[in-house]
Amino acid sequence: MYVTEILLDRWGVTVSEVAARALGNLKGLAAARGMHALLCDSVDGVPTRAFQSREGWASALVLMPDEFARRFGEDPVLVLLPMRDVVFTMPIDTDRDLATWFLEELRSMDPNALEVPLLAWAAGQFRLDAGLATPTDA
Repeated sequence: MYVTEILLDRWGVTVSEVAARALGNLKGLAAARGMHALLCDSVDGVPTRAFQSREGWASALVLMPDEFARRFGEDPVLVLLPMRDVVFTMPIDTDRDLATWFLEELRSMDPNALEVPLLAWAAGQFRLDAGLATPTDA
């Protein structure tokens, strides 16, 4: 839901209060959601894994590192967020041209695609991918 200043005024709450409540609601949804199997496939011989919540919040896993780790593990990976309800990962040493192409292909399927750049997941944190070559560099 897009929350406007008018709604905030009507509700009598601050942006910080709404953000805290929204994150709390999201954590509740993620914690209550059973572990669905990750969809495992490959693109040009590179393994991919995907998670879809079926409730519209999968991409928000980047706001909850503990829930991301519960689903995808702790190993360093590239994280692709092409749409609101899907997260893809690829090995951290994936060729960045291939990963970028795949991300763009996925985005092209959704008129409301997200414009999130490639992310790297390493050491329990997300960051913008800077072309990390090996897990030891992550």
